[in-house]
Amino acid sequence: MSFTKRSCISGLFLLFLALACETNSGFIGVKDSHFELNGSPFLFNGFNSYWLMHAGADPTERYKVTEVLKDASTACLSVCHTWAFSDGGDRALQISPGVYDERVFQGLDFVIAEAKKYGVRLILSFVNQWNDFGGKTKYVWWARNAGAQISNDDEIYTHPMLKKYLKNHIEVSAELRKPGQGFAWGQQWSSSAGPAQGVGSGRDKLGIRESSKVLRSL
Repeated sequence: MSFTKRSCISGLFLLFLALACETNSGFIGVKDSHFELNGSPFLFNGFNSYWLMHAGADPTERYKVTEVLKDASTACLSVCHTWAFSDGGDRALQISPGVYDERVFQGLDFVIAEAKKYGVRLILSFVNQWNDFGGKTKYVWWARNAGAQISNDDEIYTHPMLKKYLKNHIEVSAELRKPGQGFAWGQQWSSSAGPAQGVGSGRDKLGIRESSKVLRSL
């Protein structure tokens, strides 16, 4: 299996910073314009594997997660961007607003545990800009079925019902996975995977600020 060595930051539009697995070396922080670990600059190579939770939800496929993270560690790839969402569809994490499949959460737990085992830190996204695995489009579909009048998918950051759905998912993902899991949910998250070009910056910045407040309060 081959990986492209590159900075995850250059390959991702981070709406806000990402989750970091807890290791003996501590949490990743930010100082000035760079990441920092234990007072020293944190430099890294990263990769994308969006499907890890999907595979982890099926015990017969968990070996794929282990292989990827083990190979990444061997190749000195220390950061992985993956998804902490799957909205509706096959192996959905969130079946409907606020309704979750615990088996898929256990798959996410497995991914995080294996990442910690192999020293790979994770960037977890809460929602997809695109339609794959649900994404913003699924949130809008749910809200419209509940009677909301929504003109476009980007209202996920401004429409009260969509904001409530996303806020709930952030809270459930962060709060329910903490107790007894052997990892901590740090200062860093990614709210959206793969934003499209041309998305309104003012609207996105508002969503960033509000989502950050939710995370910092947990």
